[in-house]
Amino acid sequence: MARLAIIADYDAGKTAHPALPQALERARQATGANLDWEWIGTDRVFRPAETLAGFAGIWVAPGSPYKNMD
Repeated sequence: MARLAIIADYDAGKTAHPALPQALERARQATGANLDWEWIGTDRVFRPAETLAGFAGIWVAPGSPYKNMD
């Protein structure tokens, strides 16, 4: 299974945030891809190599200001 990290401070009030999982689910169903994703808050990414190990891809979602701009 491929895992995708979505980096953002999730906020249901931001249009893109609730739409991303819906779009990924539709893409997974349409293609049959073996894909899973996880939201990673920017405040959790202090050691990117450790935090993001095991993910096949990284998507930095819109929605700044982020808790951790680094």
